[in-house]
Amino acid sequence: MSNFFSAPWFSQAAAQVLLPGEEVRPGTVEVAGGRYDLLIRARGGVPHLPLVDFYEERVGPADGPIHRVAGLPAVSLSSRTVDGEPAARSEQHRAAPWIDWTAFSTWESFVQVTSDRQWRAFRQSDRKIRKIGREVGKVRFSLDTPDHDLLERCLAWKSRQLRRTGRLDRFGSARNRQLLHLLLAQGHLRLAVLAAGGQPLSAVLIHHAPDRMSCWVTAYDPAFAIYSPGVLLFEHLMKASWDAGHRVFDFLIGDEDYKYHYATHERLVGAVGRTGLQDWLGRQGRAALHRWGADPGARIAHRARTLTMRTLQDRLQRERITPLPGPEPDWIPTLHANSRVWPGARLADPADCQLISLLDHAKADTAPLRVVVDRLRHEVQRLRIGLPRRIERRRASHPEPIEPPEPLNLKAGDTVRVKDRAGIGRTLQDGKLQGLYYIPQVMDSYAGQTFVVQDAVDQFYDEASRRVVRPRRSVTLKGATCDGSQLLAPGGCDRGCPVFWHDGWLERVDAVGVPPAPPPRPDRKAPGRWQAGDRVRIASREHILATCAADPAGDQGIRYVPALMAAHFGTEAVVARRMAWAYDERLRRHFAVTGAVVLEGVSCPGAALHTGGRCQRGCALLWRDEWLLPA
Repeated sequence: MSNFFSAPWFSQAAAQVLLPGEEVRPGTVEVAGGRYDLLIRARGGVPHLPLVDFYEERVGPADGPIHRVAGLPAVSLSSRTVDGEPAARSEQHRAAPWIDWTAFSTWESFVQVTSDRQWRAFRQSDRKIRKIGREVGKVRFSLDTPDHDLLERCLAWKSRQLRRTGRLDRFGSARNRQLLHLLLAQGHLRLAVLAAGGQPLSAVLIHHAPDRMSCWVTAYDPAFAIYSPGVLLFEHLMKASWDAGHRVFDFLIGDEDYKYHYATHERLVGAVGRTGLQDWLGRQGRAALHRWGADPGARIAHRARTLTMRTLQDRLQRERITPLPGPEPDWIPTLHANSRVWPGARLADPADCQLISLLDHAKADTAPLRVVVDRLRHEVQRLRIGLPRRIERRRASHPEPIEPPEPLNLKAGDTVRVKDRAGIGRTLQDGKLQGLYYIPQVMDSYAGQTFVVQDAVDQFYDEASRRVVRPRRSVTLKGATCDGSQLLAPGGCDRGCPVFWHDGWLERVDAVGVPPAPPPRPDRKAPGRWQAGDRVRIASREHILATCAADPAGDQGIRYVPALMAAHFGTEAVVARRMAWAYDERLRRHFAVTGAVVLEGVSCPGAALHTGGRCQRGCALLWRDEWLLPA
């Protein structure tokens, strides 16, 4: 029996979603002596389906007429045994490993053979599951989780993995994701999930056939990569496949090393016959870019490949969702919402972010012409100051990329010291390290000082791009905040956002006593009831709601957000500074803020993200004067 890509239900769903309005139908074609079941155009020819891994040759007589075609781009050409390692890779073929269950008499014999040839297989599974249970929460495996929001989250993990490794992200197309949602809703595919502590760690789409289990689109949360959640889920699926009496466990396309820890065979997948000019040019172009990219000095090839991938990715990103007949499924709005920021996460509820509300209000409250004038003035100043620096940097020789220091694996509560400017400078390439910029005007003042780590930042919601950013090896430090000194006229910003530090700019120190406090931040005098140093008490929820109802238009976008502020009702705090100016990084303009203050040590716990977790930026919460009472 051939794989599920040849099943009528797959062909019908693919035609409905990927080829709307085209005259196609399932049928059987013959090429180079082999017969394959797939979609056929009314006028002949085979349409290209982007998500199909490969077709397998049909077993048995055809159900209808047989159509002859010149070639197919991806079919299973042959199969050969493997012994724990992939065979020699070829530019003309791709590998699809699989397990032949008929080679083993018992499950224990398979585990023994696999463990003997690869020590990572099965031997560490129980220990890792116990570790997950201790550090994350109770472990749960599920073979069928019909949750479309969870499927979107898993596809976002996969998209980020593909883009991070420089490969084309086909799930950037909302139409491609729509096909997976439709197959899940129809029950043809199942979503298998490994979860712990109420949150998913890894997931894979699976298909159950009478004689095989196939695994398609595997993804895991990179925040839990240390536990190998994808491998643990695969091992659980293998046991389920064995218990179901299958003959084959199919990994489908992908020659990742971990699959060969378990595989007994691999299929060679490639083109057969004449596949047309477009497919031939695509294969030749990929092979050429691969050869050119192997040369470390091949900058032109690298740029050509980057430009090509960006062009293809933009084209996929513009594909629209296909209207389906009948009532709209409840998962279609999720596809629409995610498509605007894919694969970055978005806020579960934008109203829960006080910063976004402030910026949106400032933009809406300003004349559009004024916004344009402010931005142009800012850009002129940036060019006047920054252009000479860029010219000097371009004229300078480009040093070889510097290997980042070993990770410190910092966590909240660790004590660190900021390295001196010279030590940090040796780690920088074009002013940044692993994508994280060093801001001399702000961060130089903290050199040599000792701080306590406030949080290890895995993700935060970026106000400029309006999507979630995942910095590498980044932390925030208690007391190390931005004073806005890197910004231009009218000068500064009073938001006091935490500064992100790469752990390569820090060094561990012994926590002896309390680290010295950073120098006090100069406070600009601004009119208002409360001034820096005043001790205040945060009013009750009822008092705040009453003030908001009395003057609903006077909040200037500084809104009461229950999810972020409820924990502080009735507590006392010291006023750190008054708000006078704020800076919008998206529009690159300053705007005035009145009637609000920032309190010491009162930061945002993070708005919830639709893909799970919270924003870890840790911005200071803003409080209206009327929300505060004398202590």
